[in-house]
Amino acid sequence: MSRKTIRLAVLGVVGALLAIGAVAVVAQSMRTATVEVVVWRGVDDGALYASARVDGGGWRTSDAPLDLSQRSDSGRFDVSAPVSLTVPLPDEAGRDDGLFHGTGRTDGGVHYLTREAADGTLSTILDVTSLDAVDEAHITEFYLRCRSGELSVFVLGHGDGLEGFTGATASVSLAVDGGEAIAQTWLVIDGHRAAVSAAPGVIASMLDGASRLSVRIEAPDGGVNEYTYDVTGIFETPAQPNFASCGL
Repeated sequence: MSRKTIRLAVLGVVGALLAIGAVAVVAQSMRTATVEVVVWRGVDDGALYASARVDGGGWRTSDAPLDLSQRSDSGRFDVSAPVSLTVPLPDEAGRDDGLFHGTGRTDGGVHYLTREAADGTLSTILDVTSLDAVDEAHITEFYLRCRSGELSVFVLGHGDGLEGFTGATASVSLAVDGGEAIAQTWLVIDGHRAAVSAAPGVIASMLDGASRLSVRIEAPDGGVNEYTYDVTGIFETPAQPNFASCGL
């Protein structure tokens, strides 16, 4: 999963969520199931979100951040308000939809995953980490996301990646396998160190069959970042059927 968020072991919160998930499964089917719960903390804003899944199922993530304003009776924990996530069992109707549910990584390093919102909406992501990232201080990830039939392409920075950019847009040049570069104007989202393409379909066409992607991002204030990604087989993952609704 993306380094944009980090797994956080919050003992009191996770314990409460595990209990909630187990009760939900037993109430629906009277069968036992292993429920996994992950709490995410945004690196930039510190907001916490909960995700849950049964073994072999797809992740469901809460839409609202956790509210940790309550203190436990012992005073040892900050406890969230209860979160209700409907987590379907793997053999329930709707799982045989021909789509990919879960997460994985190809031998070439392409990370693919599907997130399922509480309303059942699927968000499928392909991402690769920059090859020139020697440590966490200078790293970006290149993403393709298909959600509700809409394709998004963006670069997300961590550490010093995309830090200090000012202005609403950035000039981005992209080239594959040393070929001719194309230029686009991307939207900059400062709070998340992200730059988002306004024409993702053009980039998707470039990536088909490509091995190396070079990206140069230049902000109006003169800040420049250059990255290289291994995109070999980016459209050959088990998640590919999910991208059909986005024209891929």
